Amino acid sequence: MLLNKKDVFGCTLACLLFFIAVSPVHADSFTDKFAQIETVELLDKKIERFTQLQQDSNLTAQQIKVYIALSVLYHQNNDLKAALAQSEQALKIAKDHQLLLEQAQTEHRLGVIHYLMGNNAQALIAYQNAEQLYSELDEPLLQANTFNNLGLVHAAMSNIDQALKYYKFAQPIYNELGSEKDKVDIVFNIAGLYLRLKQNAVAIKMYRQVIEQREQLNDIEGLALAYGDLGSTYKNDGQYELGEEYLQKSLQYYLKKNDYYNAASQSHNLAELYSSTLQLIKAKDYANQAVTMSLQASNQAAYAGSLYTLAKLAYLDKDFSLALEYLAKSDQISVHMVYKLQLEENLTLYALVLSAQQQSNSALQTLQKYKDKKQDNSDKQLQDKLAQYQALLDAEQLNQQLVQLKQAQKIDALNLDQTMQQRNFTIMIALLLLLATFLLFRRAMAENARYVLSKKVEQRSVELEQISKQLQRASEVKSQFLANMSHEIRTPLTAVMGQAELIINGDIPVSEIKDEVKIIHNNSLHLLELINDILDLTRIEANKLILDRAPADVVALGKEVVHMFCESAKQKGLKLSFQHFLCTPYYIAMDKVRLKQILINLCSNAVKFTEQGEVKVEVWPTSSGLKFIISDTGIGMTNKQLGNIFNSFTQGDNTISRRFGGSGLGLCLSEQLANLMGGSISVTSELGKGSIFTLHLTCQQLVDHQPIAEAEKSLASCHETKFEGTVLLAEDHEDNRRLITLMLEKLGLSVIGAENGKQAVEIALKSDIDIILLDIQMPQMDGIAAFKLLRQCGMNLPIIALTANAMSHEVQHYYDLGFNDHLKKPIEREAFVATLAKHLNIDDDTRSAGNQLVGIDMSDLVARFANSFPDELSELSLHMAALRYTDIGLQAHKLAGAAAMFGFHELAACAQYLEKVIKYEDYSEVADAVAELQAQLVMQKEASK
Repeated sequence: MLLNKKDVFGCTLACLLFFIAVSPVHADSFTDKFAQIETVELLDKKIERFTQLQQDSNLTAQQIKVYIALSVLYHQNNDLKAALAQSEQALKIAKDHQLLLEQAQTEHRLGVIHYLMGNNAQALIAYQNAEQLYSELDEPLLQANTFNNLGLVHAAMSNIDQALKYYKFAQPIYNELGSEKDKVDIVFNIAGLYLRLKQNAVAIKMYRQVIEQREQLNDIEGLALAYGDLGSTYKNDGQYELGEEYLQKSLQYYLKKNDYYNAASQSHNLAELYSSTLQLIKAKDYANQAVTMSLQASNQAAYAGSLYTLAKLAYLDKDFSLALEYLAKSDQISVHMVYKLQLEENLTLYALVLSAQQQSNSALQTLQKYKDKKQDNSDKQLQDKLAQYQALLDAEQLNQQLVQLKQAQKIDALNLDQTMQQRNFTIMIALLLLLATFLLFRRAMAENARYVLSKKVEQRSVELEQISKQLQRASEVKSQFLANMSHEIRTPLTAVMGQAELIINGDIPVSEIKDEVKIIHNNSLHLLELINDILDLTRIEANKLILDRAPADVVALGKEVVHMFCESAKQKGLKLSFQHFLCTPYYIAMDKVRLKQILINLCSNAVKFTEQGEVKVEVWPTSSGLKFIISDTGIGMTNKQLGNIFNSFTQGDNTISRRFGGSGLGLCLSEQLANLMGGSISVTSELGKGSIFTLHLTCQQLVDHQPIAEAEKSLASCHETKFEGTVLLAEDHEDNRRLITLMLEKLGLSVIGAENGKQAVEIALKSDIDIILLDIQMPQMDGIAAFKLLRQCGMNLPIIALTANAMSHEVQHYYDLGFNDHLKKPIEREAFVATLAKHLNIDDDTRSAGNQLVGIDMSDLVARFANSFPDELSELSLHMAALRYTDIGLQAHKLAGAAAMFGFHELAACAQYLEKVIKYEDYSEVADAVAELQAQLVMQKEASK
């Protein structure tokens, strides 16, 4: 990682201009010429004029003045070598004529240029010489500037403890004598140490304070530096979007200023960010840009870091010779700079390249973990030093006060030895001073006490005002809740009382009493639901609600909840769908009642607040468990409504309860239950376009679980339902075909396999078969073409579409073509058995037949599928190299279906994403999608060993 450096040129320019201003001038003509040249706007023209003046100057002070001016101009023109030569000549003149102040300032100037050129060892020597001279000349503020720059050089050389020591020397002087900009700059540099120590939270807080103060000071250049370091900190903290935002802010500023030195640093930081997020094309572009600009501006640190980034990208591309070439160049520069951190990073990547095989991404992840662990261990002691920094400053100030007190005591003792009269007089004066000091101290203490008391009263008044507003808001919320609840309770209660009075008074015919009692019962259940919601919320807030965890099938639960709302959705003309990306069944330990309660609340709201369009319920696996996504195309919410949506007894606004009903308890209760389960609920919404609620649940799949009820049924069955008939299975993926064949044969069916649509048509026309399972996407002839040809040939037996294409519009398309039914991959056991039974006219209970599919040994098929991953990797690489997007899409589809069938759900998700990218012709994203899929193939291959 390459850190942004403080603009040391800016912090030393003031003292250099001071030197130029106070240098003695003996010739008015020279002064006039110098002033005229300063008014020239074009940089190159100004350099030319100063060079001419330098040749005409004879006086020593004038020569130094011109040399320094030319050094500054060459620096601004990104020509650091020329700037260095001018400063060295100025130093020689200052030494020859024993001009100590000028010598100190030119030594400081040399340190600046060496530092920017990456000559850290030479920079240290120059800064130390300058600091010693400033100390002898009694120039504390200039000495503090040198301390500050010494800290920067040590930080660049990874000597964090030394950097901290020099910052400690500089800060008290800045606090006493420095400008506001000086005080902000030292805090900025200390924040850089926290960044190096990966104390990201502390660094982010300090950088934000620095940005706020520099905005007040209108320090535009300082802001650009702070943006860059804050972006690097966000990158280290994994907040990549914020990191990219601030790094781009900084880079754009430097590009506009033609400051290629700092632009190179920010381009390298962006290259590292894009490398961390696997945006490899962007990473390479920015790394090459950093190399070009660092060479142009002599930014050796950015050059060494960018070469490392390019070596890492070459490693990912398996171009190991190029990676070694980049690393050798980076090593050469880092050794010259004494850049220890870069040398360590290069060494670890060397080890990976030299031992490289065909697991590049996995190896790089292992390298990153090793680097983080090594850095944390090596910096532990330095973190403690940084935490004690303020205490050390206070202790040093106290020591200085003690030294001053001892010196005063020695002077008093010498005076007391002169004469008795003088001693008595001194004692009297001292007593009077002590008395006056005591009285003044008491007065100051009293004033301070009154001030502290007034502040406490003021603070307490503000707190009381806030509490008053909170109580008022609570009262308003309670009033709103009571009004909502009054409406919610009175509505069903009115129906209950009205129907009951009609029955009592005999106004209802006997034949209709049962219907009226149903109305009373339904409204009573609604009242009970309201009361239960209030009681559940009260139990949660009192920490008395206990979860009843037990194994349950998430997929079955999701289907059950969605089925509850089918009728209400149908009445409103809404499209209601359920989709999951899990193997079935998928058991976890959960409180089924409470999870169902949450999903019912979320689905109920989605259907309630959607007048047209669709409601979708999805279940996805995550690294920590599961996430349930309930999305709708309903009324949506504003940002203000989103802020209150999970509060007790509230809805988006008061009109919602009047338009749609509800107490406002559902979402609050759902969030509380989710938190109790160790999960959370998040929401995104746009007014008028709909909302998306996401329930994140932390859990693990119970792989070996078999429900007790199903096990008992299986054991209790005195017979097994046997299917009879012959099935033609057309499936191009060999492993999928083997697995489905195994399932069909387990049911008692005979199976004839076909590898493509053409072969399926030939077999169907000459064989005696009872049913056809037809994959859609196959080589030579796809499933749809095969289906049409079979129907044209008079084939009327059941043909079922068997495919991973499970979107509702796709399924409807298959039915519109004339397919008898549809089965999606991965195979769901219950749907598979029921569909076959329906079309083979099996009337017996299919549950016993379904139980026969439980526990099928797929270990050899799973292993066989995993062993095909290297071939898949090679095929993907060949297709990508030739930009054969159609072939990539077909391979992704094929791989997605097989991965889902064999339980590789993350791999299936990556393949599905790549398939969609190809399908929607979003070719700019293909490279990243292919890289993600290849990384997942490598990871799954390693995990399956």
